Amino acid sequence: MKTADFEHYLRDEKHFSPHTIMAYLNDITCFADFIRVRFEIEEEKGVSAQMVRDWILTLSNNGMSARTICRKIASLRTFFHYLVREQTIIHNPMEKITAPKIKQRNPIYIQQNDISRILNNEIAEEDEFLQLRDNLILELFYATGVRQAEILQIKESDFDFAIGYVRILGKRQKERIIPMHNKLLKQVEAYIKAKQEHGATCEQLIIDKHNNPMSRHQIYYLIHRLLASANVEQKSPHILRHTFATHLLNNGADINSIKELLGHSSLEATKVYTHNSIEDLKRVYKQAHPHAE
Repeated sequence: MKTADFEHYLRDEKHFSPHTIMAYLNDITCFADFIRVRFEIEEEKGVSAQMVRDWILTLSNNGMSARTICRKIASLRTFFHYLVREQTIIHNPMEKITAPKIKQRNPIYIQQNDISRILNNEIAEEDEFLQLRDNLILELFYATGVRQAEILQIKESDFDFAIGYVRILGKRQKERIIPMHNKLLKQVEAYIKAKQEHGATCEQLIIDKHNNPMSRHQIYYLIHRLLASANVEQKSPHILRHTFATHLLNNGADINSIKELLGHSSLEATKVYTHNSIEDLKRVYKQAHPHAE
């Protein structure tokens, strides 16, 4: 299957991130390998809905989770929709495909006292500049709720220190404004000054020790290390995004405002955090009410 033009479509029209594009192309390659071996099909025109169902069944029988299968189905939907649009094929085999149901999971987050303790801990770094950077990264994730890919794109020019906000370029190149508290603004200013003294010239805010923009892997493992003492199984940048949203909701923030801060296109995506709030209320009720067991 030819995916070069499709890759341009994902990047230039859909504005998908490089990470998402890679995932989509890997899914399509996986499907192409399957139909070539199972059905001896090389071209998109020969694909039927039954072939897609056989692939889904094979993935399921191999122990793949429903969530991962749904993501792969989404990749195929986008691909075949593109082929129909380009008139490469006439009939879309994905029209008759139903994705498996996914059990909704409550977002994992860090308790407020734990995140306060982690933020107040002195980060151990031999280099004073790296210590300043690591503190800032951790605070930025928690104070703004940005995604991992978004924090890597932040430039020094994205901050307005007079008004007190940062401009974030999110999914599909959608821009949003996130307010920042004074302590964080001062941290950013101190970091930028130290960055200049460190000899860095790149416009990206977050850099590695060699003055190059940090990579996804570098920032992921940094956060994993900094959250070592957190009482959660997962220790990823996305946990800090969940923590940001949950703490806002628990402290009375309007869910529509949280939606805008997170950059969600749908309120449904934000509503998952209400489950965390309900669980907190149940826990408080159970601890405080005399008749609660």
